[in-house]
Amino acid sequence: MAQNNIVLGSGYIYVLPFTGSQPADEVIETDANQFGYTKGGATFAYSTEYTTVEDDNGQIKETFLSSDSATLRCGAFMGKPAELVKICPTADIQTAGGISTIKIGGVANDGASGNDKWLVRFKHKSGKVRITIVGKNTDGFELAFSADDAVQLEPTFTCSTLDGTGVLADIRIDTNTTPSTNVYEVVRVLAEDADPHDLGYYEVNNGVYTLTTDTEVEEGKVYYILIS
Repeated sequence: MAQNNIVLGSGYIYVLPFTGSQPADEVIETDANQFGYTKGGATFAYSTEYTTVEDDNGQIKETFLSSDSATLRCGAFMGKPAELVKICPTADIQTAGGISTIKIGGVANDGASGNDKWLVRFKHKSGKVRITIVGKNTDGFELAFSADDAVQLEPTFTCSTLDGTGVLADIRIDTNTTPSTNVYEVVRVLAEDADPHDLGYYEVNNGVYTLTTDTEVEEGKVYYILIS
């Protein structure tokens, strides 16, 4: 019986200025580009519109795809004030003396941040699913201050074309289920039964070392490995 992977859970959201092409994963997926702390995950939606043409006598009837659109809706606790610039086209932020002042509004201030389009990446916490789009938030935002919850942002990014060919999204799904026989790099050692994506990890001897698939590992430890 073939093995299937069921993808569950949330992940991480990254937003950065779009400069004309999609950079490498390691350029996108950095702490500086992370958009808050994900709450509610992300939803990608694709929709189409069709036009049907028919002759007067009902002899010919054809349906054609006339347009399509896509959105990526995200939810995240706001981590820093600068994140508002990424979802508000009129936002202008000035920081002085440890205080950030954000001015919002005015159609004439559209593009105040200097960035008209943003590259948005959702990465599933397993690392097996990545959704990348280019666009801008078209749903405004709310800042709700609650006694029992953090401030949450829920932008909806409407997709523009990624590459000039009409492609609206790049969705990558790792379907590999066969263990690799390549050389591995141990990049983190975790406490027993820890989630590899937990933030409370420990480095191996403050660095990185390599091992092959026949190397014995320390009993009672969980190793987070990446293919080198």
